Amino acid sequence: MGRSRVLPCAALALALPLAGAATGVAAPAARAGPPPLRRPPAAGPGEQVLLTRAEALREIFGDPGRVVEDRWRLAPDEVAALEARAGDRVPDPTPATLRVYAPDGSLLGYAMVLDERGKYRPITFMVGVGPDLAVRGVEVLVYREDRGGEVRYPRFLDQYRGKTTSDPIRTHRDIVNVTGATISVHALNDGVRRALAIFGLVYGGKGRQPVSSAPLDLASDAGVHG
Repeated sequence: MGRSRVLPCAALALALPLAGAATGVAAPAARAGPPPLRRPPAAGPGEQVLLTRAEALREIFGDPGRVVEDRWRLAPDEVAALEARAGDRVPDPTPATLRVYAPDGSLLGYAMVLDERGKYRPITFMVGVGPDLAVRGVEVLVYREDRGGEVRYPRFLDQYRGKTTSDPIRTHRDIVNVTGATISVHALNDGVRRALAIFGLVYGGKGRQPVSSAPLDLASDAGVHG
């Protein structure tokens, strides 16, 4: 069963039960987590705004106590290395990432919002990883295509959990395709690989510092982009 993403309000609060269904992939075991959140309304014709950044963080990490947004500036040789590692281009040499902390101050992991082009328009989604840089969750924030929306359901997205840079993250290898959503599946695959490569670069070593860091106010955040 998938979660219904579109409700009449963007506030962070408890929401309706899970709804909807997807076909074409085997359903993994149900995942534990916080109750579903209320969803903001669609932003325009054909654009389904499913989650804000704050809501996606809660879906992936449970109950963050503090979130810090880091901004980076990648050198040309770093961009080239990332592209080789991810198997795809890195369109933005100044990415933004999020450090996510529990209420007790312990590190829960890192997150990043990406825009990957579907058949005609971009798909906006968040990739969250644990401190070990393995995928903890992937959530679709905005879906703009007329078809292929099955990729927004947990039964598809849960395939990414536990993935690292050592995994192919490719259709017909370790990701099961969704009939009628092949282009959207490829877009999610590309974005997850790119996010993992960036996390490995900026958080996997020692001593690297962001260009800037600022706290993210979860109580008032209504955005879908970094």
